[in-house]
Amino acid sequence: MLSLKDTEKGTNTILLVHGFCETADIWDDIIPYLSDEFRVIAIDLPGFGRSPMLEKTTISGMANSIKNTIDQLDISKIHIIGHSLGGYVSLSFAQQYPEKVAGLTLFHSTVFEDGDEKKNTRTKAVQFLADEGVEKFTTSMFRGLFSTKTKKEKEYLINQTIKNSSETALEAAQQTMLAMRDRDDSTEWLKQTDIPIQFLIGNEDQAVSLDDSLKQCHLAKNNTVHFYQDVGHMGMLEAPQKTAEDLLSFAQKIYK
Repeated sequence: MLSLKDTEKGTNTILLVHGFCETADIWDDIIPYLSDEFRVIAIDLPGFGRSPMLEKTTISGMANSIKNTIDQLDISKIHIIGHSLGGYVSLSFAQQYPEKVAGLTLFHSTVFEDGDEKKNTRTKAVQFLADEGVEKFTTSMFRGLFSTKTKKEKEYLINQTIKNSSETALEAAQQTMLAMRDRDDSTEWLKQTDIPIQFLIGNEDQAVSLDDSLKQCHLAKNNTVHFYQDVGHMGMLEAPQKTAEDLLSFAQKIYK
């Protein structure tokens, strides 16, 4: 079973899935907003936090680890919320186990597979990690994931995020980077699914382009879309109250 935080109380369950080089701790400001009405579980994906790596790191394998975890907790259905990498894993989970998904939130994430340029960037990142180490890589990466306003006003927040992410094991970072590079495209699934989909989009997100975000929103049959001003790729830290309010309202709608 994956390492996790579990509020334990509540009939309906929200499951939070963090992004690359993050842990369940990234949701600490969000969980209290949701836990009055729902059981909230935040996991550490394989290789991150206290969860051990998989023998072979793939996005579908990570999704299977979530399935095994909720089965052990005897949870039949979840509203799954995935940030960035967590969105890729959540998409895989929803495609493999649609009967277990009440709703899906793609939080600064995308259904589209990487293009050739992005795949090449991820390949180079694996080598950079080997040459320079996790701390130097995450320092560079996370500084580019926050909005201009956050960089000016909340430098401490960025520094803390970098500190936490730099604790990621090198092999986990490398193998997960390759898994993201090699993930499948989920466009056709998004067009066909009846699962309610929520999209949370930062107007200054440098990791998921606004163009891609807009394209995917229009593909879903049952969509809810929220745009965040002065937010980059880290909405749960940059706009925690709005993030929590939007997540709560969507969960209330799908579980009513």
